[in-house]
Amino acid sequence: MRIFPQSFPGFHLFLGRLFLRAGRFLRPLAIMVMRPEDLIRFARETYQDPAVIAAWGNQEMVDSGLKIDEQELFDELYQKEGRLLLLGLGGGREALFFARQGYKVTGVDYIPELVKIADQHARRQGVKLEGITADINNLALQPLHYDVVWFTRPLYSTFPTRKRRIKLLKHLAEAMQPEGCIACQFHFDPGAHPGKSKLRIRRLVAALTLGNFAYEPGDMLWGGIEFSHAFGSEQEVTSEFAEAKLEIHKLHFSAYSPRGWAILRKQISPAGHSRPGMGWLNNLA
Repeated sequence: MRIFPQSFPGFHLFLGRLFLRAGRFLRPLAIMVMRPEDLIRFARETYQDPAVIAAWGNQEMVDSGLKIDEQELFDELYQKEGRLLLLGLGGGREALFFARQGYKVTGVDYIPELVKIADQHARRQGVKLEGITADINNLALQPLHYDVVWFTRPLYSTFPTRKRRIKLLKHLAEAMQPEGCIACQFHFDPGAHPGKSKLRIRRLVAALTLGNFAYEPGDMLWGGIEFSHAFGSEQEVTSEFAEAKLEIHKLHFSAYSPRGWAILRKQISPAGHSRPGMGWLNNLA
């Protein structure tokens, strides 16, 4: 049995917006009526708002450099030079920091206005930046080209479904130099995973609306503006990276925010031998 018709394009996106406006009880269920493609479109429409673009491109914001957790991640990078691919260019805040450190930076964003703004800030600061307007899901990359791939925070968690995220990681790994690395920031919040009763209600809503059958515990609409997957355990994080055929060089969970980060590298070590620096379990405290 279906409660709602499915006869016009954008139905699930419309229904999700309706749930978000309906009050405290229905708002958490909006994630269950929007399918993965609807969730991506929903976030993109949010970030294409002129006010949001202006905030991301604000000079004070761009010149502020890395946040505390980003700086911690950067300090742990073992590749301190070379070509860096930044996913989620925005107004250029992280990109310009990396360019000032000497990296050859390529920044990607799907919003052309932000790519243009980042280029203007780069010229103002006197640094070189290559900005690309593209969908990260369909990004054409040169094999074995980059020394560092950096996910802006917490972009990695905004890709709906584990399958989609793993596919993206594998694609990025092909574009990395053999000794290159991926700096991956993600949303980590064990408390965001619903209990069994709430999970049953959510799956029922998806069934009745022919909605989000791809839902995974931890999926949410962060702030009501974009999709985010909150990882609920260390095992969930490490198994996802392992399925993407990546080794964890370093893994960290923040003590003051619902975030975590990992430095990942290709699995090219001989069987039975770990790379140097693989004692990442000691860094979880």
